[in-house]
Amino acid sequence: MQLTASPREAQGKASRKLRPLGKVPAVVYGQGNPALAVAIDAHELDRLLAHAGRTLLLDLVIDGGGTAKAETKKVLIKEVQMSPRRNTPVHVDFHAVSLREKVQVEVPIAFVGESPAVKAGLGDLIPIVHALTVECLPTNIPQSIQASIESLEEADQTLRIGDLKLPPGVDVIGDPEESVVRIAPPRVATEDVAEAEGAPEGVAEEGAEQASDEGE
Repeated sequence: MQLTASPREAQGKASRKLRPLGKVPAVVYGQGNPALAVAIDAHELDRLLAHAGRTLLLDLVIDGGGTAKAETKKVLIKEVQMSPRRNTPVHVDFHAVSLREKVQVEVPIAFVGESPAVKAGLGDLIPIVHALTVECLPTNIPQSIQASIESLEEADQTLRIGDLKLPPGVDVIGDPEESVVRIAPPRVATEDVAEAEGAPEGVAEEGAEQASDEGE
């Protein structure tokens, strides 16, 4: 996917003037080159984030301005700063990458399929980890890691990182024994009743026996 950018002044005041013009300030760094301040179209960025997410390898076309030739860099979105009031992007960090060198990126987990345990009412599906750090070539970055929950048949059963089927050329940075999702058993009905009454059943029966003895 392609995104167009234009050089900009790096000063903070100049950056603030871009936003009313429908531009978002950004910076490009990596590959041993000095950081480059650029501006990108806010609407293009919104469409990119909505449809492609933040793991997609991008062709960032930087306008040379005037007669200078445009330059294209392979980049990944490293960070997007959002406005807490408007929930819109206010600054973007792009990381320039080489197609021959592996990178580490955070990829979301997508839970797919249906758990027999949940279907049978044996428990609820509780995600523990929502994203994983993976290492791969930029061209192999997946949009998500597919985690099938169809093997979860019993309460308290978990799916571990080591159980996941990864795309070719993709490795997870993490403990293979770490759980990513589990089946949490429902509460026992008698425990719920006891909590609602404020006392265990045995305590209530003991109190009734004491009252009967005093009456005698």
